[in-house]
Amino acid sequence: MSFDFFKDFYQKENLENQINILKIISINGRLEHRAVLGSLLGLGVVREKIGDISISKDGMEGKVAVDKHLTPFFLNEWRQVGSEKIELETTEDISIYPRQLEEKLIIVSSYRLDSFVSKSFNLSRGDSQHYIDTGKVKLNYRLTEKSDCIIAVNDLISCRGKG
Repeated sequence: MSFDFFKDFYQKENLENQINILKIISINGRLEHRAVLGSLLGLGVVREKIGDISISKDGMEGKVAVDKHLTPFFLNEWRQVGSEKIELETTEDISIYPRQLEEKLIIVSSYRLDSFVSKSFNLSRGDSQHYIDTGKVKLNYRLTEKSDCIIAVNDLISCRGKG
């Protein structure tokens, strides 16, 4: 499965000179997204140096985008995720593992972003405005702090910590 928008972004922003994709192979256990992120942060790396993390359905493999300058550090120092031993290798394959998606049919009172976030993530309108105001909501891959902006059909909205 190809992550087409990422390929476009990868070429447009010339990221090939800035990131590497590391393939994580679990030796004897299952990988989980939060355990992978936790182990990376446990190495003392700031979150800004770590990109997307993708885990296979069976949890035996994963991929993570990392700052190119930190790749040798990860290859030398990163040996486990939680209690699971891992092996690492660099890869040119930027495809992601298929994710299980949740489809929801919602009815919103208006096309305002805060109304949509509220209904989509089961938050109060005030909580959704707080998420937007604190920079936790992206609209079409860009942070937005305008809770009253109007969304359109096919806009992509994500809320950090919620999906």
